[in-house]
Amino acid sequence: MLSYLPKRFLYLSLGLFLGTNTFGQHVHEDVQNYHVRLSVSDSSNLIRVHETIVLLRESTEDSVLLDLADAMKVSSIKWNGTAVHFEHKNSLLSIPPKQNESLKTSIDVTYEGVPTDGLIIGKNKYNERTFFGDNWPNRAHNWIACNDHPSDKAFYAFTVKAPSKYKVVSNGAFNGFKEIGNGFNEWSYSSSTPLPSKVAVVGIAAMEWKEIATIDSVMI
Repeated sequence: MLSYLPKRFLYLSLGLFLGTNTFGQHVHEDVQNYHVRLSVSDSSNLIRVHETIVLLRESTEDSVLLDLADAMKVSSIKWNGTAVHFEHKNSLLSIPPKQNESLKTSIDVTYEGVPTDGLIIGKNKYNERTFFGDNWPNRAHNWIACNDHPSDKAFYAFTVKAPSKYKVVSNGAFNGFKEIGNGFNEWSYSSSTPLPSKVAVVGIAAMEWKEIATIDSVMI
């Protein structure tokens, strides 16, 4: 009997683990690309997001399902540029199927809210305000509309509007920044490798920026 107990405990532990990881298991769609346009400020913890998601459905009868926390209030959704109806509850964004649209489709989601998790907004040990993504293992949906499961990898691009006193880091290549006026800059990054939502993050803070080397054409 003693030799049998570890296997039973293994199965039980595995079942408990899988039971807690429920976000993003939308098996009838495959997200190809995310472009997250994120806007933050120092006036409040409210974030504003305009996100473009390119995905592939298995069938024209499939709805589009995205994980997004209820704290994020969706103002509009467009399917290939046309406004559509949607339902948003229990951290699930559901868009009814459009049979006259191709299987590969583009969804634009506009929303805002104060993240309760995922994008951590607070002060560091120097009492300085910071914004840092911490999506592990399935917490990206608290600030990004996504298929929040490690099995669905996609290319990510982040365009971040932040107060000019901050610097921004993110996944992938740094595409540059520009001054956009009224005390704000815009930073741009994009990944050339598909990523799961758990590691697609940004960091926004008054960081020191120093180029120390270039290795294989990549700036360090």
